[in-house]
Amino acid sequence: MSNGLVEDDRFAEDAERQPLSESAACLAASLSWATERRVEQTAILAAFGRACPGTAGTTQGRLVLSALLDELADHGLLELPRGRDGWDDAQPRLPRWLRLPAPSKPTTGAPRATAPVVWRSELA
Repeated sequence: MSNGLVEDDRFAEDAERQPLSESAACLAASLSWATERRVEQTAILAAFGRACPGTAGTTQGRLVLSALLDELADHGLLELPRGRDGWDDAQPRLPRWLRLPAPSKPTTGAPRATAPVVWRSELA
């Protein structure tokens, strides 16, 4: 009998090893233009429309968007709401908002390559 946690860990590891689908990568790029870390549902839908214009607004649009958001969350590229109030009531349920990761901080004080000090033999 297997432990559900072990299976969940394996699924998460498999997702991290799998490359993003082309549609998920396009959605991630479209979401990256957000100026705030918290992205509301209207902005999510607009980003989906830019990333997948042929699918957004169709009968399959919600299903595809839901799958793409799950894929991005599995890769750690966004965080979906944890509580019930973070999701709408339609099927499949879509988040009312999501959170993007904090931008990476630039490294400061990075060591520089220094030129060797050259001494004249008379100064030694």
